[in-house]
Amino acid sequence: AVVSTQSTGSKGGEVWEQYRNYEEALLAATADSIEEGGEGEDKELLQDMFNEQRKRLDALFQRQLSVPLRGLESVMVEYKEWLGSEGSISTSLQSRYDTALKKRDSLLPYEDALEISAPPHTDEYQGYIEHERKEGDPARVVMVIERAITDNPLDAARWTDYLQYLDQVIKVKGVVLGVYGRAVRNIPWVADVWAQYMTAQQRYQLHFSNIDETLEEALKNGFQDAPSYLSIWRAYLTCHWRQERFQPLKTNGSTSESLENRPLNEAFQRAVNFVNQTFGEEGDKTGSLTRFMAECDGIREDPASMRTLMSGLFDSKIYKEQARLWMEWVNLEMRFGTVEDARKVYQKAIQCSTDNPELLIQNFLHPCNEHRAGKL
Repeated sequence: AVVSTQSTGSKGGEVWEQYRNYEEALLAATADSIEEGGEGEDKELLQDMFNEQRKRLDALFQRQLSVPLRGLESVMVEYKEWLGSEGSISTSLQSRYDTALKKRDSLLPYEDALEISAPPHTDEYQGYIEHERKEGDPARVVMVIERAITDNPLDAARWTDYLQYLDQVIKVKGVVLGVYGRAVRNIPWVADVWAQYMTAQQRYQLHFSNIDETLEEALKNGFQDAPSYLSIWRAYLTCHWRQERFQPLKTNGSTSESLENRPLNEAFQRAVNFVNQTFGEEGDKTGSLTRFMAECDGIREDPASMRTLMSGLFDSKIYKEQARLWMEWVNLEMRFGTVEDARKVYQKAIQCSTDNPELLIQNFLHPCNEHRAGKL
């Protein structure tokens, strides 16, 4: 509790005080037991317990005096009284205490703003968080963000900013994945958080079954729009692609059979079927899933499969009319196929595209394309 309240102003001080009161009560109870009597080993045992409890309370005082909270001055007075005339403040503690006071004073404007503003204190917390980021102490940044989330657990923007900070700065497996788990429970309607969660699980090398479970949980949320599902499916397919690239399957040399049976291909087919059954062809207006899979086939050095996917995509009128999508196919052919195949795609595209045929013609005649690869 005291760790989680190290930046909670007056409330933090109250928690520390309650903790100290508890430890002081234990110390007093031990002292009473000694006074009530006890001989030999019992008395020695009680005295040892008293000495240990006194050390524990002394350490607690010193911890509190090192934390930038309100009321530190009164805590120092109380500590000196508790030490008595025989005790003294060490140089180390005095230095930590002075640092805590200085830090506390710099935080007071932000704490005051929180106290006088109305919940959920969105702007006030944002200013506080930006201040802590400038100070450069990740632990304190996390504490303030946690306070902000506690006051408004449904703030999707705050959660996404928090997750980004953890991914980029903290990078501790248990912390990052724990917060992702809380985030998807609090804001399950944000598809990008589910997508990032799967990526984080793979980054920290969880078994792929964990990613599968996250996908299934995400799909249960009943998103109302296709882009949300596409975001989740693309992230899932990308996880499969990384798995394949960096942990390749052992095959017996049969390329076509091994590709068809790879988990990525199965996941891709499921993703396409899911989106089509839920939203129809309008669900993936840019053919993003198919284009992703076609590029994977290109990288796999399987241009025939790549062409089959792209050709099948343009069987549908919704894709056939889009010049930009034809250019995607052309670029794939230039990367993984041949100039002749790219030229064939250009020719089909110019005949079929209706939204921007000029784009296709300009690219076809661009010096880096036809002028370079064409023949007299």
